[in-house]
Amino acid sequence: MKTLILNGSPRKSGVTAQILGHFSDLLQTRSEIENIYLYAEEIKPCRGCLKCRPDKTCILPHDAAHDIAFKINESDLLIFGFPTYWGNMPGPLKNLFDRCVPVFEYIEGFQIKKMQKGKKAIIVTSSSAPFPYNQLPSQSRGAIRSIKTILNAGGIETIRVVNIANSKNFDQKRASVFEKINHFINWKF
Repeated sequence: MKTLILNGSPRKSGVTAQILGHFSDLLQTRSEIENIYLYAEEIKPCRGCLKCRPDKTCILPHDAAHDIAFKINESDLLIFGFPTYWGNMPGPLKNLFDRCVPVFEYIEGFQIKKMQKGKKAIIVTSSSAPFPYNQLPSQSRGAIRSIKTILNAGGIETIRVVNIANSKNFDQKRASVFEKINHFINWKF
């Protein structure tokens, strides 16, 4: 099994990174793992030219988006981690998704083909908003909905969402969160 972990957080040691690191540690004996820190990658924004639709690949000059698209195609499990900003994902993750449209879906005639059928995904998000406010569409729920829409377009099943509220107090709940993740990984894999 191949697992691709995409960290869309600007903080290399923040809450998102800690949780993704825990997933990586747990899965290392069960899967070949690659971690990508999106803020360190050069991903030019999509120009909206729609040439990726007929060409099945982005026509922009080669950059990290092309390399990551290949890795998405090769992976069995995708783990996306990001903080919630204005009810959505951070820019580098959105740039990646915009540049990888044909990786997730392809339109042929009047049919949409889901290009990643059979794959699984885990979503990890954090928000400084306390519970239950983090569940509002203007907070984490909006970001989770956006990611699930993209994953569903590709035929990817979301098997777990880890949604951390009040992230500035994560130290107080780290052990409990990690215990739930341990239980999930041991049950699922």
